[in-house]
Amino acid sequence: MGSECEVTESEVHHAGSEWSVELSGEDISVTGATAKFTVPSENEPAILIKARNTFTQEKGIFVISKVVEAEEGLAVPKDFKFAWTCGNLSGESTVSVVNGRGSVVIPKDIAVGTECVVSEKDASIPGASLITTWENQRFTIDKKDQVVIVTATNTYKANTGGFIIRKQLVGSAADKAKDKVFMFDYVCTKQDKETARGTLNIKGEGSSDPVTGLADGSECAITERDARIDGTNWKHTISNDGKISIVGGNPEVTVFAVNGYEKPPFSPLVPLIPLIPLIPLLPLVITPIAPPSSSVAPPQAEPKAPEVQQPEQKQANKPRTPLAKTGASVMGLAFASALLIAGGVFVLRRGKKKS
Repeated sequence: MGSECEVTESEVHHAGSEWSVELSGEDISVTGATAKFTVPSENEPAILIKARNTFTQEKGIFVISKVVEAEEGLAVPKDFKFAWTCGNLSGESTVSVVNGRGSVVIPKDIAVGTECVVSEKDASIPGASLITTWENQRFTIDKKDQVVIVTATNTYKANTGGFIIRKQLVGSAADKAKDKVFMFDYVCTKQDKETARGTLNIKGEGSSDPVTGLADGSECAITERDARIDGTNWKHTISNDGKISIVGGNPEVTVFAVNGYEKPPFSPLVPLIPLIPLIPLLPLVITPIAPPSSSVAPPQAEPKAPEVQQPEQKQANKPRTPLAKTGASVMGLAFASALLIAGGVFVLRRGKKKS
């Protein structure tokens, strides 16, 4: 009786929670978890101390941070939507981005020990590829007042494509082009702006080096330079007249270029012998050699007795007309012309065969 006493409750530890105690009762003084009182006499009521324990859940928060990296010229979103789940809590949040950066604090206190998962809703854009990298996409609140930073980085790259040219040779004279170098020029534009220009070479049949990195949506025009070969007839075709569209989903378009080489048609006018040496003889053909005139006077006939005059027979003594001689000259000239033409054709054909 009359003694001074203290009662203290020991601290209770429970993972993820904060413990507190509240002491109460009559004729006591309380300091924190300690109650002080004086022991009453036997005739006085006993001291009753009440201890109320409270366990408060420890909590933390998280922040969603957004980073946007994009090639110049790409129109990227300004707002990005996220969904998150933490235990039995869930919600959605929007992050606004300025100059490629933005963040938002989730206004919910998340209990320690709770696992969270964050996801981003579709943020793709036309004409570009999207790669999203995460930091702390899945996390757990480990301690009181913890702040977890969740970072989602979106990298946008413009879709690109390309093309390759495949050369094919056909025809009866295709073997003459097996070692020929074929040259192709190409120009690509997008929205009236040139995006690429160059020249490709292909030797014989085969493929060109691939052209890559062309902006998505580019329109390309491909042309082949003159590929004629002497002594052949050349015909050229190219896929879609050399016009192609670059689509990012199709990284490589194949363009077929076909060159046909045929031997020239056979000419029936082929002389049996070379005619060039006959040219000096042409004057003899055109102007026939006249027989030499005699310088000896005809013998004088001896005088005869007069005879009875017979009627004149004109047909027997009719001289040849100049028309016959003129006709022979014309035939000779025609024959000479034919020889010259045939000789020219022969020389030309031999020249083509040698080439």
